[in-house]
Amino acid sequence: QMIDESEARLKLFVSICPADSFWSYEIASRGAAAVYEEILGGSAYIKHKDISWLQNDLLSLDTSKLLDEITSAKAEFISPCDLDWPTGLDDLSAPPIGLLIRGNRSSLFDLTNSISIVGTRKPSQYGVEVTEEFAKGAVSRNYAVVSGGAFGIDTASHISTLESSG
Repeated sequence: QMIDESEARLKLFVSICPADSFWSYEIASRGAAAVYEEILGGSAYIKHKDISWLQNDLLSLDTSKLLDEITSAKAEFISPCDLDWPTGLDDLSAPPIGLLIRGNRSSLFDLTNSISIVGTRKPSQYGVEVTEEFAKGAVSRNYAVVSGGAFGIDTASHISTLESSG
């Protein structure tokens, strides 16, 4: 049975490194379900250096367990299959396969007032403190805070935003 687009995106999201330009292009141009099926089919991407690892990883994933983990973290997985997908992301050179989100999902409909806070994975204590204050200030001004999922500054911005009810 064919996998649907949403499930394929979830599994590829978990297995592929973020901002991988090769896979982002393949998924954006051919669709996640088609790419997923071709990865498992074994011939389309046979020359890709990580294909056997990727095949094994995809086969080991249980969709219901992944969704349970996301739910237990009080998060949600969204992708371009969802009506509230921030379409501005599609303009990136390597658009994300999906996003894990937490907070007020309805904010995604209008990211006009948003700010990205990103930085080093190994910040100084001062850098973390400035990031926390910056995120709190953004939330107090009704800005959505957008950041990657990396450790360091990204994590500090997420934690501070959520603690401030952003």
